[in-house]
Amino acid sequence: MTGLFLKIVNMSVTASYIAALVILVRLLLLKAPKAYSYALWLAVAVRLMLPVSFTSELSLLRLADTDAASAAGYIGTLPKFTAVEKVDLISVGTEKVGTLIRESNLPAAGMLDQLVRWQFQPAKAVWIWLFVAAALLLYSLISYIRLRIRIRTATKVRITGYGRVYESDRIDTPFVCGFLKPSIYLPSGMDPDQLPGILEHERKHISRGDHWIKPFAFLLLTLHWFNPLMWLSYRLMSRDMEMSCDESVLRKMGAGAKKRYASCLLSISEGKDSQLPGSPLFFGENDVKSRIKRVLAYRRPSARMPILFVPAIVLLIVGCTADPAPPSAVLQAQRTYLGYEVESLREGKTLYVGNFSKVGNLLGQLPQPAGLQWAGMRLETTDRPYGIIARYSLDDSAETGDTEERSEQAERVQAYRNSVLLLSLIDNVDRITYSLPDSDDPSGEQKLDLVVTREEAEKRLGQDVRRYAETEEGLKTLIDRLEKTEVDSF
Repeated sequence: MTGLFLKIVNMSVTASYIAALVILVRLLLLKAPKAYSYALWLAVAVRLMLPVSFTSELSLLRLADTDAASAAGYIGTLPKFTAVEKVDLISVGTEKVGTLIRESNLPAAGMLDQLVRWQFQPAKAVWIWLFVAAALLLYSLISYIRLRIRIRTATKVRITGYGRVYESDRIDTPFVCGFLKPSIYLPSGMDPDQLPGILEHERKHISRGDHWIKPFAFLLLTLHWFNPLMWLSYRLMSRDMEMSCDESVLRKMGAGAKKRYASCLLSISEGKDSQLPGSPLFFGENDVKSRIKRVLAYRRPSARMPILFVPAIVLLIVGCTADPAPPSAVLQAQRTYLGYEVESLREGKTLYVGNFSKVGNLLGQLPQPAGLQWAGMRLETTDRPYGIIARYSLDDSAETGDTEERSEQAERVQAYRNSVLLLSLIDNVDRITYSLPDSDDPSGEQKLDLVVTREEAEKRLGQDVRRYAETEEGLKTLIDRLEKTEVDSF
C-alpha cells in the first residue's frame, strides 16, 4: 500500500506541472470559447490516472526539468529522487537503536523535500490518505443517496426533444441525475420562459457525457486530495464545464436570448443550497456571477476560430500528456563521464549530511556494486563524526550464491570510489560506511563494513577532496584518479 501511495504522490506532482500550465493557458484563452479550456483539463486527468505515458519530442514536461527527466530510469514522473522511509529498528548488527532509511521513489519537489526533513513517514501517511479519501467518498455517496430519496416521488413530464424529464416539488434547482439513464429534474412551477434555456443546458451536459466526467473527476480528486492545486483545478474545470454549456445554449438560441438566460441563472441561483463537489450537475452552480458576466458579454465566435484553435489545443494536450523521449545513446554518452553524470552530481552537492533527499539522490546516482542490491541507508547526524551507512544485500535476481560470481575486492574498490565522491560532494560528512555481504556467507547475512574517513581520503589524495567538486573539470579529475585505483591495493 505504501508503494501505491508513493506512486499517487508522484503522479500528483507531475500533474501539478500540467495543471499550472493549463491555468496559464486559460488566461490566454479568456475570450475564446470555454470548450477549448474545458478540453485542456483532459491532460491533467491523464496525468492523475497514469504513472507513465507515451513518449514524444513534443512533451512539454521538458520545460519542468529536462535533465532530471532524462536521467530518470523511466520518464513517468518529474523528477525523482531516492527518498526516505524511516523505520525504527531495535538493533542493526552490533549497534543500538537506529533508523533505517529505505529506498522509495518520490518526486524531488520542494514541498516533499520539506516533508522528508520533518521526518515524513510514508507508512503512516498512507493511513491518513486512505482515511480522508474514504471520508470524502462516503460523504459524497451519502449526499447522492439522500438526493435520490428526495426525487423518488418526481413525476415524468412530456417535453419533446429532451429525453427523460421529471418534475418535483422537493427540489429548488434544475439538475441532471443518473449514470446509465441520465434524466433532467426540474422544480415544480417553473416559469415557462426559462425552460428552453435550462433544458438546452442540461441536454448539452448529457450529450457530452458530463454526468460521467464530473463524478470521475471528483474520484481523481479524492485520490489526490492532499494537493491544493488539484482542488483549484477541479473548481476551474467545473466552471469551464458550465460556461461551455452556457455558450452552447446561446449559440443555439441566439444573442437575443442573453438577457433572458442571464436572468434565469440569477433567479435559479437565489436561495440554492451549496452542493458538494462531485454531486449531480446542478444548473445554477459554479460561480454564477462570473457566468452571468460571460453570458452578457457573449459574442458568437468567428467561423475561422476552430481552424486556428483546435490544432493548437490538440498539440497542447499531446504535449501535456506525453513523456519526454529518452535521450539517444550518443546524447547520453555526451552527458556522462566514465559512467558518471558529473553535472547531475554537482547539482546534488549539499552542505549537510542531514539533507535526506540530496544524500539519497547522490547515492542513487553512484554505480552499484555488481551482484548486490540496495538495502537502505542510515544517516548519523546526532553527534560528530557525522556519517552515512549505505547497506547492500545479495541480489536475489542474480546468481550471487556462488562466490566465484562475485569479486569482493571489486565491490570494495567501487565502494571506496563512491565513498570518496560522497566526501567531496557533502561538506560536513566525516565518514562513509559501505556495508557489504560477506562472500563467505552464501546467505549474505554477515556483513563486511568498509569505512572511509575524510582524513583517510585526503591523506591518500593529498588535498581536501571537497575542492574537486567545486568545478565540473575538478570532479572529472577526481573520477580519473579514482578509476585508476588498482584492485590489488585493497
